[in-house]
Amino acid sequence: MTKVVAVQALPNQRVRVTLSDGRIGTFDVAPYLRSEFFRELLNESYFMQVSIFFNGIGWPHGQDLSPDTIEAELAVGE
Repeated sequence: MTKVVAVQALPNQRVRVTLSDGRIGTFDVAPYLRSEFFRELLNESYFMQVSIFFNGIGWPHGQDLSPDTIEAELAVGE
Protein backbone atom coordinates (compact mmCIF):
# COMPACT_ATOMS: atom_id res chain seq x y z
CA MET A 1 0.00 0.00 0.00
CA THR A 2 1.33 3.41 -0.98
CA LYS A 3 1.48 5.97 1.84
CA VAL A 4 2.01 9.71 1.98
CA VAL A 5 5.32 10.31 3.75
CA ALA A 6 5.53 14.12 3.33
CA VAL A 7 3.11 16.91 2.47
CA GLN A 8 3.53 20.64 1.97
CA ALA A 9 0.79 23.18 1.27
CA LEU A 10 1.15 25.22 -1.93
CA PRO A 11 -0.79 28.20 -3.30
CA ASN A 12 -4.14 27.75 -5.06
CA GLN A 13 -5.38 24.81 -2.96
CA ARG A 14 -2.62 22.45 -4.05
CA VAL A 15 -0.24 20.31 -2.02
CA ARG A 16 3.18 18.83 -2.80
CA VAL A 17 3.14 15.18 -1.80
CA THR A 18 5.87 12.57 -1.43
CA LEU A 19 4.69 8.95 -1.57
CA SER A 20 6.36 5.97 0.07
CA ASP A 21 7.42 4.63 -3.35
CA GLY A 22 9.47 7.79 -3.96
CA ARG A 23 7.09 9.59 -6.30
CA ILE A 24 6.77 13.32 -5.70
CA GLY A 25 4.09 15.45 -7.24
CA THR A 26 1.31 17.98 -6.88
CA PHE A 27 -2.23 17.15 -5.83
CA ASP A 28 -4.99 19.64 -6.62
CA VAL A 29 -7.46 19.87 -3.75
CA ALA A 30 -9.60 22.54 -5.51
CA PRO A 31 -12.10 20.10 -7.10
CA TYR A 32 -13.02 18.83 -3.63
CA LEU A 33 -13.88 22.31 -2.38
CA ARG A 34 -17.31 22.09 -4.03
CA SER A 35 -18.32 19.85 -1.15
CA GLU A 36 -19.47 21.55 2.05
CA PHE A 37 -17.23 19.15 4.00
CA PHE A 38 -14.09 20.64 2.41
CA ARG A 39 -15.28 24.27 2.14
CA GLU A 40 -13.23 25.37 5.17
CA LEU A 41 -10.09 24.67 3.11
CA LEU A 42 -10.81 27.88 1.17
CA ASN A 43 -9.35 29.69 4.18
CA GLU A 44 -5.67 29.87 3.22
CA SER A 45 -4.32 29.91 6.77
CA TYR A 46 -6.38 26.82 7.60
CA PHE A 47 -5.37 25.09 4.35
CA MET A 48 -1.70 25.58 5.31
CA GLN A 49 -2.25 23.33 8.36
CA VAL A 50 -2.30 20.18 6.20
CA SER A 51 -0.45 17.19 7.65
CA ILE A 52 -0.14 13.44 7.23
CA PHE A 53 -3.26 11.70 8.47
CA PHE A 54 -3.71 7.88 8.43
CA ASN A 55 -1.26 7.48 5.52
CA GLY A 56 -3.07 10.21 3.54
CA ILE A 57 -3.46 13.90 4.27
CA GLY A 58 -5.77 15.78 6.60
CA TRP A 59 -6.62 18.99 8.41
CA PRO A 60 -7.39 19.69 12.08
CA HIS A 61 -11.20 19.69 11.74
CA GLY A 62 -11.38 16.25 10.13
CA GLN A 63 -11.18 16.89 6.40
CA ASP A 64 -9.00 14.20 4.89
CA LEU A 65 -8.03 12.51 1.63
CA SER A 66 -6.93 8.91 1.38
CA PRO A 67 -3.60 7.81 -0.06
CA ASP A 68 -5.49 5.97 -2.83
CA THR A 69 -7.22 9.18 -3.94
CA ILE A 70 -3.97 11.12 -3.85
CA GLU A 71 -2.09 8.44 -5.77
CA ALA A 72 -4.78 8.25 -8.48
CA GLU A 73 -4.77 12.01 -9.11
CA LEU A 74 -1.16 12.95 -8.35
CA ALA A 75 0.54 15.06 -11.05
CA VAL A 76 4.02 13.54 -10.74
CA GLY A 77 6.93 15.89 -11.37
CA GLU A 78 4.92 19.07 -11.04
